[in-house]
Formats: sequence, structure tokens, C-alpha cells
Amino acid sequence: MAFTPITVTRRYLNLDLTPATGGVTFIPQVPMLNGDTVVAAPIGAALDAEGDLSIEVAANNDPDTYPEDVAYLVR
Repeated sequence: MAFTPITVTRRYLNLDLTPATGGVTFIPQVPMLNGDTVVAAPIGAALDAEGDLSIEVAANNDPDTYPEDVAYLVR
């Protein structure tokens, strides 16, 4: 079984409610294994002009994923 892809979306705004700039990185806290697939590397995406993020990450709660419920550090 392969990892289920999950799309994370969010809008980032500055304190003055203007769109934020930059990017977001998801870092698995420990490597995740599902079948023959290992997810260990950070994955990142840039915010668009409206401050929106859309990024696909591996689900951390698939039944065949080990270890269970690995957290992502989000920066």
C-alpha cells in the first residue's frame, strides 16, 4: 500500500491583513514507512500572491504506515 496524498491548504496574512510572502516547509519528525516507500525529506511550497498555500504531503495516519501518527514540523 502506498501513502495517501493529503492536500494542505491555508491562507497566510500579515498583521495588517495583507498577503504574506515566503514559503512553508513540512518536515516529518521521524521517517515514515509504508510498503516500499519512505518519507523522510522535508517538502516545501511557496505562498502565492494572495498568501495562499497548497501542498501535497503523505498522510501520517494510514493503517500500514509505521510508526503511527508521526507529526510534521511546519515552518
